[in-house]
Amino acid sequence: MPAHNQKILGFFLVFAGLLLLVLQYQEIDWYFIRSYGFLMLGAAGLWRTLFLKSPRGVYLSSFLFLLGGYFLLAEWGLYEISRGLNISVITLFLGIGFYFLFFFKARNWEYLIVGNLVIIMGLLFLLRYLGLIPSRVLVRVVDDYWPVFLIIIGLALIIQSVSRSRKVSPSHQSDLPSRT
Repeated sequence: MPAHNQKILGFFLVFAGLLLLVLQYQEIDWYFIRSYGFLMLGAAGLWRTLFLKSPRGVYLSSFLFLLGGYFLLAEWGLYEISRGLNISVITLFLGIGFYFLFFFKARNWEYLIVGNLVIIMGLLFLLRYLGLIPSRVLVRVVDDYWPVFLIIIGLALIIQSVSRSRKVSPSHQSDLPSRT
């Protein structure tokens, strides 16, 4: 295990042990552990990204941090968790994770395109959950317009390949060192 991963795991275990000591082994609320566990794992990964300038795992870290915050707010009684809300919010968080990838790891526009598509899908699920879009309307939209999503994803892949080929154009390949 790499040293920086050991440190992060070590900090997490020390904090978890201290938390259990503070609670004095009272009846453990697993929802509490789930909320703070996701939040702390995500925060540790984002801390590594921001301060150690190591963008590895930024997508998972941002997702876990947002998910932990979502569950923590539910633990505080701000809203009631349900399956429909979970699917909507998790889909939104998956889309937001692509924004973290774009800003902290790679400036590829494909991350924003895919992230926006996933966020739009999550918003549609959320609007359906809130009763603002009838389920049959959403199903009809998906049935009629699913090829548009394929076209958008295809365009994103084409744009990515064109931008990569421009970075290393044939006229500059002779300037690159050979691997022999």
